[in-house]
Amino acid sequence: MDPGLLLLLASIIGVFGILFVYKRSMTVIVDGMKRKDYQAVEKAQTQMFVYIAIVEVIPIILIVIAILDMF
Repeated sequence: MDPGLLLLLASIIGVFGILFVYKRSMTVIVDGMKRKDYQAVEKAQTQMFVYIAIVEVIPIILIVIAILDMF
């Protein structure tokens, strides 16, 4: 497979994956701030960081495969 295509796919997955997680988490955080439920905000922030790390695993793997495919 073309390394350029793999890099493009990795960037698209990374951007839209983080966008999805961020948008979903921010709605929970804003609702928690309106209700002054700070435990829900803290939980949503923790989950957001964990989900972003999980989403970023796939692009990192694709980048490594693309770099190895170049050589």
